[in-house]
Amino acid sequence: MKNTRLKPQSLRSVCCLLFIFTACRLCSAVDFLPSDQIKPGMKGIGLSVFKGTEIEEFQAEILGVLRKVNSGQDIILARLSGAGLGVGLDEYVVVAGMSGSPVYIDGKIIGAVAYAWSFQKQPIAGITPIADMLKMLNENPPQKQESVLPGGNVSDKIVATHPDLGTVEFNPIITPVVLGGFSARGEERMRKILEPYGMIPIRLGSGGAGEQSEEADNLRPGSAISVPLIMGDLSAAAIGTVTYRKDDRILAFGHPFFNAGFINMPMGGGIVYGVMPSYSRSFKLASPTRPVGSILSDRLPAIMGAYDVQSQLVPAKIEIKIPELKEPKIFNIQIIQNDLLITSLLDEAIFEAIDNAVGFMGEVTIKVNIRGSLYDYQTPYEFNDMYYSPFSAGMISIINRLDNLVYNGFQKVRLKEVEVKVDVMRELKVAAIRRITLSGTRFHPGDDVDVNVYLQRFGGGEYLKTFRLRIPQDARLGPARILVEGGEGLGAPTKVPPINFDQYFKRLQEWIPNNIISTKLIFQGDRMSMEGEELPFLPGSARGIILYGSLPGTQMVEEAVQELFATDEVIQGKTQALIMIEKEF
Repeated sequence: MKNTRLKPQSLRSVCCLLFIFTACRLCSAVDFLPSDQIKPGMKGIGLSVFKGTEIEEFQAEILGVLRKVNSGQDIILARLSGAGLGVGLDEYVVVAGMSGSPVYIDGKIIGAVAYAWSFQKQPIAGITPIADMLKMLNENPPQKQESVLPGGNVSDKIVATHPDLGTVEFNPIITPVVLGGFSARGEERMRKILEPYGMIPIRLGSGGAGEQSEEADNLRPGSAISVPLIMGDLSAAAIGTVTYRKDDRILAFGHPFFNAGFINMPMGGGIVYGVMPSYSRSFKLASPTRPVGSILSDRLPAIMGAYDVQSQLVPAKIEIKIPELKEPKIFNIQIIQNDLLITSLLDEAIFEAIDNAVGFMGEVTIKVNIRGSLYDYQTPYEFNDMYYSPFSAGMISIINRLDNLVYNGFQKVRLKEVEVKVDVMRELKVAAIRRITLSGTRFHPGDDVDVNVYLQRFGGGEYLKTFRLRIPQDARLGPARILVEGGEGLGAPTKVPPINFDQYFKRLQEWIPNNIISTKLIFQGDRMSMEGEELPFLPGSARGIILYGSLPGTQMVEEAVQELFATDEVIQGKTQALIMIEKEF
């Protein structure tokens, strides 16, 4: 008769599947074991994905409970073992990507694997109690929200004393962020952006909107969860584990993502390709699947998401034009809407698009046009500029003014869409102003002044450009100066500080690009500024009343006649010459 007995490993698989099925079917009614009832020596099991979408068991032995060490919350200590397709967790230590893995004792959930011991030699983890996580299910996030990220570091240490282990230091388990379509240099640049938030970037394949997998879409305790930061032709998505599900709401991670409060980020599943072992930092190698909802809350105990809630992303089109291609190379991406990361992620996406299109290290000059629109502001924005680098186009930060727009200090700005056009030239097009000469030193009101500007090209010789300025008929008599400046670093066309967003927005639109030569006749005038606006035609009596009345926000302004001349090079440096404006007899 045929032997139908199950092999030990098969029996374990069946038991695991039965446990997972029961947990999923009853996840809305599962029992909870509070941390004050947990004792050293108790044994339980945890759930996580180590390969594909299959949820596997691992073992957890309780070492104790650290009371009120995490901003008043308990941390449960446990030693983990088992799982990983026959390779024990003790070989991996605690794996990045396990954040949120639920742990059960006698069928009752106690919490989520969330913290790891610094420089650990064995897989000892900190578990966030489930009671602290469940409180987030009762939150009612506002309908209109975006991902507002704080400036703080979410990977602060938890330091506590255990009677057997001595002093222990825990950090949130590192969150792997899987990159698609990024180069090695792009991975390193992303590392600088993400590490302050307790994340590590990991390159994997090409970009995309996320794989399709019905199995991965069914988020349940132990399954992989992804939180995309960038989607499209380039992608970046954080990977963690689901702790608990009640109806259409999900709890995961067991620690904060950005500790941002109410947010709105895409939420999807994940497919795990395996675990990359390392003595310093083992991690799950995984890819995100398509979004099925949104993360709505991000706090100390967990992140909370919901199915069928659409995230508000910022669409960005990046067009790269290089001499050897007849058609520009186009990248379409979507970036999370947030306060701190939007421009950093966009900047990195532009870097990566240029690197991908140009594909070399060397001297470059680029022309850039950035345009788009804002929510709740009618006027679209558009910035033009020119930059150079002796090393590579990927070394150039080209979104300074977009940075200034988002972090303006007057009002909250939310990008609606962004379009970036980059024209790459494989040479250094940069020149420095060396000296100027004038057609004279004494002039009358109404006279023309010829300004001869001598420039030095990078690696080349000196050349001359001549510009003409006209002295106004109402210019104040006496000494004056002619100032010639390169556009690089010149900035706003007026030094009068704005006092509201409309003025600030206008200043950014009028920003002087780097490829401009500015010639300016400056003399002491009678103009004043008040509350950010220049007052050019005040009669003397009014000027006296305002000035001597010491009204706040008022100051005298130098008169200036400025002419701007565009070039095909980045212009550096400045110099000036003195003249005398005399009365004509």
